[in-house]
Amino acid sequence: MTCAPADFVSSWGRALALYDDLLTDPSRAWLAAMRALVVQLQNTYGDTLRAGTSMTTLVSRSRDHGLRADQRSVALKPHATYVEIVADRRWRLDYGSDLEPLTTVLDELAALPID
Repeated sequence: MTCAPADFVSSWGRALALYDDLLTDPSRAWLAAMRALVVQLQNTYGDTLRAGTSMTTLVSRSRDHGLRADQRSVALKPHATYVEIVADRRWRLDYGSDLEPLTTVLDELAALPID
């Protein structure tokens, strides 16, 4: 079974739909910055990485939704003023700041075979 780029593309649409749904609650307005980040990542990685559909956005090269323990992924955990990134290490990235540390990790992930 192979994963067509369309499968990856549609996963980003589902992730954005989740944020759209969450943003209907005014108490979650702070998630708008995270949604904007997801859009930026979709524009760059939409056909090469799969986006997860939970409030913590998992990005992977997984053929299917759900990850095995041995599959690499990057978790993006939204907070009010920053996103916590969990990959081989953890760090914070302020919304609106330079994405280079994150894109470096995502470029490495995108270079892996689809699994």
